[in-house]
Amino acid sequence: HAYQARPLFSAHERAAYRTLKAMTDELGLVLFVKVRLLDLAEPRPHHRKYQLYLNKVSAKHVDFVVCSAKSEPRLVIELDDFTHDTPSRQERDEFVDTVLESCGYQMTAPRSGSSHYTFRKAGCMPITIPKHEPIKKVYVEMVRQIVESEAKNDENAE
Repeated sequence: HAYQARPLFSAHERAAYRTLKAMTDELGLVLFVKVRLLDLAEPRPHHRKYQLYLNKVSAKHVDFVVCSAKSEPRLVIELDDFTHDTPSRQERDEFVDTVLESCGYQMTAPRSGSSHYTFRKAGCMPITIPKHEPIKKVYVEMVRQIVESEAKNDENAE
């Protein structure tokens, strides 16, 4: 056989998933994992390089997407660990950054010495998940406050 099974999550992803899942469930939000970039961004129809761009976003994914109860993407979370240190992975990350930014997400780049970065939809609060294991409680609370704030903003807009 040409294929073998592999785990869905790394240890860091699994820890982040547990934390995010508990929070999103409590807040009535939806957490998606390993979301294809194509599910967040698609090439413009009739673009002269449509197929090329389609192939590029089809083959990439982001770690987590937190959505409103109506499944509207609010936050895209990419964990940054040692697997992002290779030149090919850094090139991939730059491509994903560019695509998300072109669709209205704003990236917060890591400060010097930091190991994480975030994306947020315009008008939404940023979210940041560091690569520490286990994830420190202060970050869990920060994420909770951000997500609760966004949920209240959604309620007020309706």
